[in-house]
Amino acid sequence: MARLPVDQYTFPWFDADACPCLSGDAFVRCCKVGPKRLPYVRIPNLAPPGDVTGYAHSKCYMSSTKNCSEGKSREHYISEAILERFDNLNVSGMPWQEKGESKILPAKSLVANILCERHNNALAPIDTLGLRAFDALTWASDYAVTRKHPGRAEHYLMSGEGLELWMFKLAAGVHFGGIAAADGGIVRDNCDFPTDEVVNALTTGKVPQNAGLWVAQNPGLINRGQISVGPLIHVEANRMVGVVVQFGPLRFQSTVVAPPANVGELAAIQQRSRPRVIDFNGPARDARVVLSWPGWPNEVGRLGVELRP
Repeated sequence: MARLPVDQYTFPWFDADACPCLSGDAFVRCCKVGPKRLPYVRIPNLAPPGDVTGYAHSKCYMSSTKNCSEGKSREHYISEAILERFDNLNVSGMPWQEKGESKILPAKSLVANILCERHNNALAPIDTLGLRAFDALTWASDYAVTRKHPGRAEHYLMSGEGLELWMFKLAAGVHFGGIAAADGGIVRDNCDFPTDEVVNALTTGKVPQNAGLWVAQNPGLINRGQISVGPLIHVEANRMVGVVVQFGPLRFQSTVVAPPANVGELAAIQQRSRPRVIDFNGPARDARVVLSWPGWPNEVGRLGVELRP
């Protein structure tokens, strides 16, 4: 039976192989870092091209950069390419819904004018990185759980910081789009939001210290055709501080500022902060997803996910 060792983190990609980040380039010219080092998926430049425009669009949440275009864009709260991976989008917790009500909606209905065209285009690479992350996680979990006979373990690569930035963009989308709800009200109208931190992260590609991604095994599996998104509220501060996404066997929490719960509480529910490896352990074989992060050697925070068919 092909089982992955929990204390060895080699990877199977050779120099001439197509890079597992799906860029289309060879591994040696793309994400390879060096001998005995985990690969790194580089974050593209997120700044709009050319000179700063000096214009601040009133409908763009990146307006503080004064680098907007006059045209506005109808942006999806959740990236359209990711939504298209799901057969149905089962939506609940929206401000216009009754408590406990859910409804299947098309992706085209979840849009709002929250970015100018210039910033929407500049942030498109974040949607691509988010899509590649969800694909890697989907393929890995499918491989581990649907293969009934022993075989070799499969490896996949995704950008951890790319997923982290995608969740920052998602947090801004559900807040400024007015779809995040809590205690029967619209979060945008009732809670503060760390706009400066989000804008800085989506401009520089760098996340504030003590903020970022936490990952845990989802205690109750979300159906394959669904993705669940909700705001993360710091009740005492009356502030939306991040977003929670439940997808298949995993629960992701990304905080824009320091998390409302302390690290001890997060660790107690077996979450991992910025894991480098997520292992999916299936009935007969395993799959490993390597998450790349900037500036780290080979320290590894491993999250093991037990799957059953």
